[in-house]
Amino acid sequence: MTQSSGRPLNIAAVAVPAALGIVFCLLKMAGADLLCLNSGCSIYAGYTLGGVSIDLLGAAGFGAILLLALLASSRPRFGLFLLFALLAGLLIDTLFLVWQILFWPCTSCLVIAVLLALCVLGALAAFPSFRTRTVHLSLLLWFAAFMPVAVSAGKEILLQPWPAVGPADAPVAVYFSPACPACEETVQEILNLPDLAGQVAFFPVAKNEEDLRRLARMMEKGGQAELGELFSPADGDHGEMGAALRWRLARNKMALARLGADRVPLVLTPRLVVQAAPAVRHPFETDGNSSLNLFGTPSFEQGCSADAPVEEACD
Repeated sequence: MTQSSGRPLNIAAVAVPAALGIVFCLLKMAGADLLCLNSGCSIYAGYTLGGVSIDLLGAAGFGAILLLALLASSRPRFGLFLLFALLAGLLIDTLFLVWQILFWPCTSCLVIAVLLALCVLGALAAFPSFRTRTVHLSLLLWFAAFMPVAVSAGKEILLQPWPAVGPADAPVAVYFSPACPACEETVQEILNLPDLAGQVAFFPVAKNEEDLRRLARMMEKGGQAELGELFSPADGDHGEMGAALRWRLARNKMALARLGADRVPLVLTPRLVVQAAPAVRHPFETDGNSSLNLFGTPSFEQGCSADAPVEEACD
């Protein structure tokens, strides 16, 4: 089969991902929740460029690639226009991937990026003249921007922290260590606030073997033990510290690291909560030993290391 007779068969490698890209972008623009697995998807859904939805621009870009590929299959002079369209698409998508590296990764955006890359690879197979250094360099730069976003999105999806008590999507999240005195004080203060009932998720972090023993004891009781029991020393009759529990706790420690924190307690809240009793200082309040950053996250100077390799005393 000659190259000219084989071209119509090979062009499907460009046309199919381009057509899928059109459908995917139009459905996203219509509000369909397609592979939206993290927060970045909803954020970018409202993005526009020059007042035009980026999903509509994406559909138009894939439409141009599809049309030019079909024309170039029988009219070689359109091949140059197809090449320019693919390079422009790679450049724009690379810039958007860099944006996601700096801000929020987006799983549905990654799907669109993969479809664009498939269009380029299909064009390289259908049009040998496209195999130039410029195209290869553009693909390499795109891939260098794609991988960090894919890894970041994967971590956000696959390494979700595990709450020992409370719903995972609770508005208030508390990271604590059972063997940390400051954590016990913070947890008890939060538990004494009736307005927060059912609105707090408690994420334990095991900084040493004592933490593991206490958490294993809690899990042996079905995970329904009172939080207060975690702050009591574990005796010799503790639960099984299996791989499942260690993996859950490792995810919590990873989440803590992604937040840039290395000490517990850490309390995440979208707003300041008015304390119910003036005699009790709410853990979200600031004083000489704590500070509140722009994310509503109290960071305590007192506390315990989130990853102590040996047993150590802490405040």
